[in-house]
Amino acid sequence: MSDFSVKLSDCRRRIPLSQSELARQAGVSASLINRLESGDREPGSRELVLGLARAMDLGKDDTDALLVSAGFAPEYPIEFAHPIQRLLDDFLNDEDTDEYDVEVVETLIRKLMGRRSEGDPERQYRARPIQRVLNVDRKP
Repeated sequence: MSDFSVKLSDCRRRIPLSQSELARQAGVSASLINRLESGDREPGSRELVLGLARAMDLGKDDTDALLVSAGFAPEYPIEFAHPIQRLLDDFLNDEDTDEYDVEVVETLIRKLMGRRSEGDPERQYRARPIQRVLNVDRKP
């Protein structure tokens, strides 16, 4: 069983709801809930996990734990997290985002994180043309 399947099952039983009741409230099939809890299927989208959390009326901590266990960023990032975190998560999980877009964003993040680790605060924020920062051509 995956971390997500264990967390989902624990949250549902704590409420308490049956798999059928959760499925009905979340607008999905009871079969899907069963496969998610048994670990036979992973959640395919962040929206599905959020829908399950809403159906169970989970608080912030449990919602975040469920999202993280499914491999997604928390809905309620820690107080000091950069505000662009949610935008990046939404962008990367959008169905219109293709592999090239993901590669470009990941390259940019690696470059920015490398600068931060160099400890030169002036270098972190110096504006440069995007093609030079990413060292890639624009998308055709």
